[in-house]
Parts: sequence; structure tokens; C-alpha cells
Amino acid sequence: MFDLARARATLIENRLALFKPSPALTEFMASTHPRLFLRAANRTGKTKHAAAKLAGLMLDHPGAYRAVGVNYIQTTRVVGKYLQEFIPPSELSTGCYYSPEHGWSHQLIRLRNGSCCQLQTSEQLAIAHAGDDLDGVWLDEAPPSEILPESTARVMSRHGWLW
Repeated sequence: MFDLARARATLIENRLALFKPSPALTEFMASTHPRLFLRAANRTGKTKHAAAKLAGLMLDHPGAYRAVGVNYIQTTRVVGKYLQEFIPPSELSTGCYYSPEHGWSHQLIRLRNGSCCQLQTSEQLAIAHAGDDLDGVWLDEAPPSEILPESTARVMSRHGWLW
């Protein structure tokens, strides 16, 4: 007999596995180049694809990552929401959760495997983007000129990536 509750739980746990990249962004999804600059028309799914790629990396390659949205609202309601869709709830560390109103607890995503992802905005000062060595930084939109070199510096010591 078909169990609807179990089917829903399986779907939630496997959203990333079920994600099919659009033909326009397949090359981006497959690329392992450490520096990717992607230009495409509005509403083509760039943010959703980058969130899927980041979630996959967090799950498969434990490390320290950062996702940078344009502002707090966009980071919470778009970037954070997409990451929440692709990270299985069973993989979240205790105390880490997503709320539609406030985004991720402490603007930080922590996974049971040790991965973490800081959520920041381009509105923050460059000093807020300093400090940590990271395995990867995703800038959802072209950042202010002072944030790009700061983000690049964060990934250099770990030979990390920058999108």
C-alpha cells in the first residue's frame, strides 16, 4: 500500500538528488574550475543552481563556505530558502534551523558532517567579509568593489573556489 507520508519524507530528503539543471546552466553545474563568473538573463535560475551546487558540496565535501546575497531580505528569502530546499533536514546539526521570517539560525548553516556556511550580504562592510579562511565563496550578484578582493583572499590559502 502507498504511504503518502513516507513518500513526502523521501522527497524532502532527496530534493538535491532529484534536481535537474537547466540546459543553459549544465556547464556551470559540472564545472570544477575554482573561479566561475556566470552571466545570464534574469529569472534563468542562477541562484537556484548555485544553491544546489553549494548544498551538494557541503554534503559531499565538508568544509567552510560562505554565501553572499545582495541584502538581508534577498539572503534570507532567496539564497537561504534555496539552500534550505536542497539540504536534507536530517543532515543539519542540532540547533541549526531555517525560519521563513528570519532565515537560518545565527545566519549560519551547520551540518552534521562538519560543514558550515556563513550567510552574509553585500551591504555589509568589507571587514565583515574578512577573517576566515574558506573552501568556497558564492557571491550571488556582482558585489561592491571592496568585497570581491576580500572574498578572493578568503579562499586563497585553501585553494578554494569563488563563484
